[in-house]
Order: sequence, then C-alpha cells, then structure tokens
Amino acid sequence: ISLQQQSQLMLSFRIFDYEKIKLELENLAITKLSPILQKQQLLIWTAFLAQELLNAEITLSAVDSLFNRSLDKIETLSPKEYHKYAPLLFHEYMLVLQQYRRFTHNKRVNDMITCMLVNLHEVISLEDVAFAGDISEEYAIALFRKHTKYSPIEFYYRLKIERAQFLLVNTSHPIT
Repeated sequence: ISLQQQSQLMLSFRIFDYEKIKLELENLAITKLSPILQKQQLLIWTAFLAQELLNAEITLSAVDSLFNRSLDKIETLSPKEYHKYAPLLFHEYMLVLQQYRRFTHNKRVNDMITCMLVNLHEVISLEDVAFAGDISEEYAIALFRKHTKYSPIEFYYRLKIERAQFLLVNTSHPIT
C-alpha cells in the first residue's frame, strides 16, 4: 500500500468521511494481501489512528485503552475477518475524535465523553465518568447537562445506540 494511499485514507479520517474510507479500503484490495500482511496493515493503521487521537490532545490513558483494545481485537480475528474489521477500526477511532471535537470548548466534558467512547463495549458508572473529568459526580451531571443537554448516562446510552445502529447496518454480526 503506497504512502499516497495511506495519506488519502488518513485525510478522509480527519474529515470524518466514512463512506470515502470504506471506498478507499475496498480500492486498496487488502484481501489480495497475504493474511500476515493484512494483519500487519491493521496494526499500522491502529498506530496511525492512535497518533491522530494523541495529536488531537485526547488523553493518553483514553488513547492507550482504545489502542490496546484494538490490538487485542486484531489478535482474536481470523485471517478471513481482517478486511471486515478495517472499516470498523476506522469508525471507532473516528467516533472518538468526532465526539471529542464536538465539545472542545470544555476539557472536562471532552475527557468524560472520551471515557464513554473508549468504554462503549463495557458498562461504566457515573463515578467512572466523573473520575475521567476529575470532578465530583454531582458536578459532572451539572456540567454535562450544561454542555450537551443530557445527563452523562443519557449521553452514554445515546452513544451506545448510535454504535449499535452503525454495527447493524455495516456488519453481518448477529444481534445477540
């Protein structure tokens, strides 16, 4: 995969153009690569995407958590699943960056949203969210409502629903 193709893919990521990312991934014909090279390419993209989040000043702990979870997921994939995971990988990182940029005027809210996005696959508590913002639970609720019009937990459930909708439309994973 050429440097120009990599650059174009990352540019599409930065402007949140998921449809273009999917098209570019199809054009790269990753399925024509050997399974070892497919896996290697996923690992390279994971590192690039993590660096993009760090460049956006998303907390190191959040990026580290997402990065490690991505690496663990790649390790569990069969070679036939590598090409299917690539668009999901980009989407997951894009979602974190997109939500973070949406509320950049308040770092505490950004940090709480990042905590939610990184932990969409888990159950988190208000205490976890408040801890990410380095504030009390009561202040987290008030600050979150002020900036998003939702409580932290309502916002978290909305993110989970958005992600589930995306996965239902874009994957063949069963609902259960």
